[in-house]
Amino acid sequence: MQMAPNVDTCNLACTYCWREPHSEKLNKVNTDPEMLFYESVRAHRRLLTGFKGHPSVPLEKWQEAQNPKHVAISLNGEPTLYSRLAEFLDICHQHGVSTFLVTNGSLPKVIERLDTLPTQLYISVDAPNKEIFNRLCKP
Repeated sequence: MQMAPNVDTCNLACTYCWREPHSEKLNKVNTDPEMLFYESVRAHRRLLTGFKGHPSVPLEKWQEAQNPKHVAISLNGEPTLYSRLAEFLDICHQHGVSTFLVTNGSLPKVIERLDTLPTQLYISVDAPNKEIFNRLCKP
């Protein structure tokens, strides 16, 4: 499953980003993490609907895919801006779902303060030095 806890919320304005320009709402996204988990699973299941009954998709595999085992927290927006990220990670882990957090890495203190850590952490390295980073990512 792939999801974003805070759509269109980013603290960078990267020139190469294919998404719409973002607004910066630093740590103001406060969606209930449990609701976020269940709604993400529901949306994931809705995406799989068209595969049920397809001749090349075994029913057993389709049924297995209904309950995701892994979640990639990325897509659209910077997930470390989500103020309840640790709670969301904890809820995922309580449901036996591993977490793969994709971040621009610009807020290391947020990651340091997490009570619950992601199963995997992916930090984007978008430039070889500060000058190029500032030109590309426009912090």
